[in-house]
Order: sequence, then structure tokens, then C-alpha cells
Amino acid sequence: MFKFLFNWFKKEKKIGNYDGIFNDIPRRYFQGNMFNVGYWEKETVNQLDACYKLIEKTIGNIEHPPKKIADIGCGLGGPTHFISQKFNGATVTGINSYPSQVEYCQNTHPNCQFKVKDATKLNITSNELDLIVSFEAAFHFNSRKAFLKEYYRTLKLGGSLRICDDLFTNDITSNYLYNSTLNEINYIENIGEYERILSNIGFKNIEITDVTDRTITSWAIHFTQWLKEEYIKKSINETQYNQWNRIIELTKKNTISYVLVKAEK
Repeated sequence: MFKFLFNWFKKEKKIGNYDGIFNDIPRRYFQGNMFNVGYWEKETVNQLDACYKLIEKTIGNIEHPPKKIADIGCGLGGPTHFISQKFNGATVTGINSYPSQVEYCQNTHPNCQFKVKDATKLNITSNELDLIVSFEAAFHFNSRKAFLKEYYRTLKLGGSLRICDDLFTNDITSNYLYNSTLNEINYIENIGEYERILSNIGFKNIEITDVTDRTITSWAIHFTQWLKEEYIKKSINETQYNQWNRIIELTKKNTISYVLVKAEK
């Protein structure tokens, strides 16, 4: 999800490099190597707890323990590491297009494999993987449809697809996300259209669940409150406070639905 934040800040000349974003406010708020909006319930303790819950909710129940798993768009490797612990004994590979992030992942999570690859051209043998996951990354890829086709190709018969994804508006005049990493070709009007895309590719047993209230909406409330507390403590300045509140409002405004997607080959 937060790849687009770096690009937005860079465009607006708010920061000069990637590390500036992930070592300051987001680093402190997210408290680790998980960078997603999280899944919020009454008993959720904090953002990190919500991030873990989102991973669990996205994966759900897998009937047969997977032996080969790929985490596409793995970020800084937090979800990949979590999945390797959840499915002990499985071969788990994190895929990322940024060499610097892959290097960080390899140093931080040596129990997992990490590779630099294009999500739409994985260079993996067909029918090889038992489970493919992706967390808040599909809308970045060029294109989402090509990415889903590549998913289907590399999955074994009976293999599972598990992703959480954000459906954004296609108003490129007001949606700041299109000034960063999004492409208009990835616009999906609603869940019904998403289901048709998956079905046309060949997926079956498709389930798409709208969890916007538990994710984007709840994340916005908690992040806003955290920013307010940090501002009162003078841990962040007024400019930072206003910038991140703007990000939160624009993200809410431009989100159609936040969805959990499950499908099988």
C-alpha cells in the first residue's frame, strides 16, 4: 500500500528518498516490517496487531498445508516471515521489484527466500505453487489483470490465491494516487467486475469480501488519533501532521472498496 506514499511525497518534494519515509513517521506508527492498513476488531491492540490480523484474514483457512508459497510485492518482508512461521516447513519466497528492499529482506529474514522479479513476469515454472499471496500490492502492478493471469499460470491445479486489494476511483484529476504508482488500466468498478475478471482467467471458487470498514475506515481513525497524540507531544511538527492527515483523507476519499480475495485454480 505505502509504495504510493513515497512517490507522492517525492513528487511534492516533501522527502528526498525512500528511507526517509520508512524510518520516520510510518516506521514509528507501524512498529515493524508490516505496512498495511490492518484488520481492526474490538480487541485489536495497535496497528502492528491489526497488520497481523489482516494477514490471517486474507489467508483464511487452507484445506491442505501448502509446500510452495510466493508472496508477491513482499515489501520489507514482514508478511513473508509471518507466513513462513504459519506454514512451518513450506518453502516461502518473497517477490519484490526493488533490489534495495530485497537486500533488506534477505538480511532481516534469512529463513525466507527473496527475489527481485516483475510481478507480471515471475519466471516461475507453470503449475508450481500451492499458494500465492499478495497484500495491498495488486493495484500497483502493470497491470493487475496481467498479474492475475501470471498467478493462475504458476499455481498448481487446486492451488489457492489469497490477496487483499484496494479498488480506487478512476478520477485521475482528483485521485492523487494516479500521480504516483497507479495506472488507469487497473481501475475496477466494483466487486462484480473483479469476480468476472478472475472467472474469465479461469479461477473457480471465487470469494470477494468487502472489508472497507474494518480496514481503510478503521485505519484512518487510529492513524489520525496517533498523529494527534504525536503532534501534542511535539514528536512531529505541524507540516508533518498536516501532510499525513491529507494522505489519510485522500486515501479514504478515493477508495471504492477494500477487499479480501480468495480463489482456486
